[in-house]
Amino acid sequence: MKKFTCSNQKDIRETRRRTSGTVCKLEKSLYGLKQSPRCWNKAFWEYLKKVGFTQTSGDACVYIRKGDTLIIIAVYVDDLIILTEMQKIKDILKAQFKMKDMIELHYCLGVGVVQDKENKQIWLHQGHYIEKIVKKFGQTEAKTVSTPADLNVKLEKNDGVSKTVDPTQYQSIVGSLLYAAIATRPEITQAVGVVSKFCESPTEAHLTAAKRILRYLKRPADLGLKYTMSDNGTLIGYSDADWAGDLDDRHSTSGNMFMLAKGAVSWLSKKQAAVALSTREAVAFSVATQEAIWLRRLLTNIGMPLEGPTVIHEDNQG
Repeated sequence: MKKFTCSNQKDIRETRRRTSGTVCKLEKSLYGLKQSPRCWNKAFWEYLKKVGFTQTSGDACVYIRKGDTLIIIAVYVDDLIILTEMQKIKDILKAQFKMKDMIELHYCLGVGVVQDKENKQIWLHQGHYIEKIVKKFGQTEAKTVSTPADLNVKLEKNDGVSKTVDPTQYQSIVGSLLYAAIATRPEITQAVGVVSKFCESPTEAHLTAAKRILRYLKRPADLGLKYTMSDNGTLIGYSDADWAGDLDDRHSTSGNMFMLAKGAVSWLSKKQAAVALSTREAVAFSVATQEAIWLRRLLTNIGMPLEGPTVIHEDNQG
């Protein structure tokens, strides 16, 4: 085996071309290779352990250090959100990694953050992102609607009338809507979940339903989630399900939402894996209970243990 020094992927390809029958030994991770994220995460986690941090059991991307003041670091790839004792922990991390200090958090991964320190409130929104996708898909001049879905329309795979449309454009719209539904707009989650079922072979009816969600998001685009820090910290859940709502396979859809600090912190709308034989089956409540257990564990990890049980409101007396 011969040894070659390669500084980037281009060098590796060129070396392979010139040295047929030989292999390269990678001595340092390169940006863009599939091993790179794991190498970075391993190096970052090992350093955090050295400076006293532990990984939470509720979320592998949240690290905490307990002491006189609790320090929390949330990680997304190489983006960090730091809570409490900002300057001290920034100095510790800068001693090991090359970092760019963005000062106070105001924008992260397409989500705008507004901090009202006087009233102890935090507001999350995606106004810029929504305006961008509305313009991208040609809905700037379209009329707004008051609901994300038309309750009088039940979508199915093939209604025998609608013509097929370009799957690529449809999938792009649905993908853009999914990010808004996951990040800051829980009220469109159910509607987006419905249109996402038809990405393989969409029709005009499906495209109209997807564009309706874009028209709904326009009014106004910067609606979001507001959290009031003066709240007593009670976690409250809500759970419900329809029954056999999918016209194609008669599966039901479960939905739940949990609120903390007067704002939604977790939400879900998902088609059930099995066909419910009765409205009394508590599949949706079971899923909500699992989410409540995970949220309680995470809150305990970050120094917010909840007193007493978590109340989940369920519209199912059976």
